[in-house]
Amino acid sequence: MDRKNKSPHTNNDSRDLAIVAISLLAGKWTVGIILALADGKQRFAALQRCLRGISHHVLTKELKRLQAHGVIFRTVHPTTPPSVEYELTNSGAALYVVLHAASEWAMRYLDKTPSLDGNQEITR
Repeated sequence: MDRKNKSPHTNNDSRDLAIVAISLLAGKWTVGIILALADGKQRFAALQRCLRGISHHVLTKELKRLQAHGVIFRTVHPTTPPSVEYELTNSGAALYVVLHAASEWAMRYLDKTPSLDGNQEITR
């Protein structure tokens, strides 16, 4: 196929970036963490309470991954014991806007939403 006839929305660069963005969000807890931080700074224990079922180890790993990707910022306060707060970066706040838009799309266009385990549907 002639390269100049391709739609600008299907070029390899756009596709690759979309894949990277979606893979960043693909983690089981990623969206929940972003939503929990959308209202403001949270300490580790508060985040863990918001995300029922997440282990200490997994939350630590996910927070480090999101921090490495520039989605969240970690602040250590020099107290005894040290207290740590997490918050969305500008990039993370922009990602929250995307998630909110995806939620609005789902409410508008999806009549039935598959459950997270894929076994049943939740009807609205």
